[in-house]
Amino acid sequence: MIGRDVLESKPASVREAYDIIKQREKEQELIYEQQIAKEHAEDLAMDKARYDKLKKALEALDLLENVTIIKLLDMDPKHASTIRQIISREKRAFTDEELAKIAAVFGLKEKGVA
Repeated sequence: MIGRDVLESKPASVREAYDIIKQREKEQELIYEQQIAKEHAEDLAMDKARYDKLKKALEALDLLENVTIIKLLDMDPKHASTIRQIISREKRAFTDEELAKIAAVFGLKEKGVA
């Protein structure tokens, strides 16, 4: 990458990074670092169909920034407390109702949240 200009920069989830690496693998042989990244992403990336479903649902809520949505999808929280920690990066406070909506996207029904 030495000598190349960055044309565009945007956050990518593990799932998106995995898809990009798989596409590049079809075009050319992966270098060592790309192969390691692919193996790492294979272990962490969630199923494509589930990822797309959750991402659409989170975007439809219109409560979170794109970066926070990506963090949530990468972490795939199992508890509402994890969601609270991830969304704390937002520059606003969330009501219990909003938190419950986000938790519902992941199928969580925590006591005191919903």
